[in-house]
Amino acid sequence: MRCRRHFAHWRPPPRPVRASCCIRAISLTRDKLSTVPIISNQMLAILIRRNSELQRAAVTDRDVLIDPALANASSFDFERFADSIDTGVAAARAAAPSLARLALPSPQYQAYVDQRARTRTEPRPVS
Repeated sequence: MRCRRHFAHWRPPPRPVRASCCIRAISLTRDKLSTVPIISNQMLAILIRRNSELQRAAVTDRDVLIDPALANASSFDFERFADSIDTGVAAARAAAPSLARLALPSPQYQAYVDQRARTRTEPRPVS
């Protein structure tokens, strides 16, 4: 898969990091809101934009903000997904110096991976 190739060397941060993506949805006029998918897409764009703004407001100096230039990409632009992924990968690579400060040393990272694997395979007790 394309994404796995791009993120094969990615390591999770040692603590939660806020990430936000600026959604630049175009507000449509009433006459353009003519079908259920268009109305749904507009509604989702508004909700995503609101959430994005809240996330951006919470970003501190400890966080890394990656803001890919997605232009007018929509969740209905299936033919543009590959371009959007490439744009996001390029933005993440450009942020590599900022992300590097969040990297774990190899032994700590391996311990993290092992712990996650145990968590995913061991059933949780039911109380």
